[in-house]
Formats: sequence, structure tokens, C-alpha cells
Amino acid sequence: PYHVCPPCLFFFGSVWFCWMAKVGEEDPRWIVSDRSDGRNVNAWHWTEKDVTEWVKSRLVELVENQSIVDTPMLKCKTADIANSDGEGTVFNRKGKVSFLLELNFAVKWEGETFDDDGNSTGSCKGKLTVPDLEHDTDTAKLQVDVSCDSGSDNEKFLRLMQTEGRAWLRSRAETLLKELKAGHGVQEKKAGVTENVSVKKTPEKKKDAGENTDFATKIEWRVPPKEIWNALTEEGRVSAYTRSKAIIQLTDGGTFSFLNGSISGTFTEIELHKKLGMKWRLQDWADGQFSEVTIAFEEVESGTTQMILKQTGVPVSEVERTQQGWSSNFWEPIKMLFGYGYTTK
Repeated sequence: PYHVCPPCLFFFGSVWFCWMAKVGEEDPRWIVSDRSDGRNVNAWHWTEKDVTEWVKSRLVELVENQSIVDTPMLKCKTADIANSDGEGTVFNRKGKVSFLLELNFAVKWEGETFDDDGNSTGSCKGKLTVPDLEHDTDTAKLQVDVSCDSGSDNEKFLRLMQTEGRAWLRSRAETLLKELKAGHGVQEKKAGVTENVSVKKTPEKKKDAGENTDFATKIEWRVPPKEIWNALTEEGRVSAYTRSKAIIQLTDGGTFSFLNGSISGTFTEIELHKKLGMKWRLQDWADGQFSEVTIAFEEVESGTTQMILKQTGVPVSEVERTQQGWSSNFWEPIKMLFGYGYTTK
């Protein structure tokens, strides 16, 4: 067998020529190997960068001690941030950059009213609270809770901050997300790309347990077993390609949660780079309903992995949705972010 690399095609006279190399005899110019100087050429290898401190520092600059309303009769401004918590991470693989952000914070505000002579007639203090700002948040719909902690004209200020205050803070959140993307080279989603809906994030009601069945999927990945194993078991990587928080405790009996809790369960078998067993369920399955997932990895030739996924105990009505979910939530995003080619057998 031979590998043909497009850059090795050349034209001479009226004839196309192709330089081919046998499997196992790759041209070293095309091999990305570890360098003694530690450089990660062209960001080929997976990297993660913690940007939490940058996010929190920039948030302070954007929202502390800022004017919201400034008229002769009414002034309202922010004070300091009461609290902020969360994390931000930028991921890079082969030059493809994405990020994950989960942040909640509250900023204090204070307002004052004046008469025609400029004398103070009332005041109020309170907070603007954002319980959940994420990387994919639509800031036009960002939840902003408004409170009045003390003052002499609470109702007036409450109405003001529910309109002007919310709009102001949403615009600041939009600025924060744009600067984070621009400053770290995060690519925007291509036009026409929509969020996957094969796993419902907010199920309306639990599905009744019924008859169960099994299915199996065989995939050939054009990467070594270690790479696809890491893509499925490392929190940072899973969070990056699913664009949602992943929790993974990779130990026997350890728990996992993907897609913000839409998928959860426990690990039942772990054989490094060879076999992974899971007790696995979707969030809207009937209480106590679990399936058993086994994923086996075998290097069939250098740099090629045969992966066989077997899932038993799946409700008959959920088979198609579950199979589609594996593809659209895992296999395709892994291919898009990491460049790992695969073929379904």
C-alpha cells in the first residue's frame, strides 16, 4: 500500500508525476516530532491556556466605577464588583482556536436624584447580578438580576436599573466576549452552523422505561489509540469540542457528566488506551434507567485505531437519537477541532 500526499504531486511538460512512499517509510519532512527546543510548531499539538485571570481583570475594567445614567436630575453609576467566580480556558489544536467560559458575578451600583437647584432629593444602592455568563451566551438575552439594598426611592431606581442597568451590563458582557475572542484568535462559528439538538438540554418530562435493545458502531480513526482516548477522557478536550462543561473522574466508579449534565454516569472499567466501560444515561430517560457502554481501542496499523463502541440496555425508542448523538456530539466535533479523520465501518 502507498500513501499519496497532495504536496508531492508535480507537473512536468504534459505529464503529472507523483512521489509516493510506502507505509512505514514516510518522508521525515512530513512528520511532526518532538523538538529539543520544546517549540510547538504551528500549534500542531493540543494546548490549553487558562485565561481566567484575564477575564476577571478585564471585567473589573469594564464594569467598576462606570456611569450608567448621568443627567442633571438623576445620576447612577457602578461601584466595585461584589463577587465574581468562574473560569475561562482557550484551546488550540492545529491552529484551530476555541474557548470555554463560565462566569458569574455581581457589581454594586448607587444612584442619586436632585432638584432644580442641584440638591440631593433621594438615593439608593443595590446590585446587578449575572448568574451565568458563558462562551456561547446570547448577551441580548443575558439574565441580569436587579436588587435595591437600601435607599429612599427604591421603586424609581429599581425600574430604572431594570431597563437602563440591564441594557448597560449586557453591552459590557458583549464587549468582554468579543475582546476575549479577538485577543486570543478564537474563530467564530461558520454561517449556517446550528447547535446540535440530538441531546435535549432542558427535557420537558422523563421518558418512561420500556423495551431495551443494543447497538454497535465500528470506527477507524486515522490517529493512534492514545489520541482518541485522550479526546474522550480529558475534561479540557471534551469541554472544548462539545462547547460545554465536562466533568470527568477517570477512575473505577468515578463519575462523568457531558453537555452540561445531558449525559451522565459512572466508569465501570478502565484499561488505559485499550478499553473504557461506562454506566451511561441521558438526562431525560426514566429515573434509574442506565445503559452499558463499552469502547474498545486497537491499533490495527501504525497511526490507525479501530474503535468499537457497544451500547446495551438502550430504550428502543431512543436508539436512533442515541446513535445520532454520538456522531453529532462527539465524532464530528472531534474531527472538526482536532483534525482526526475517521471512517465508520
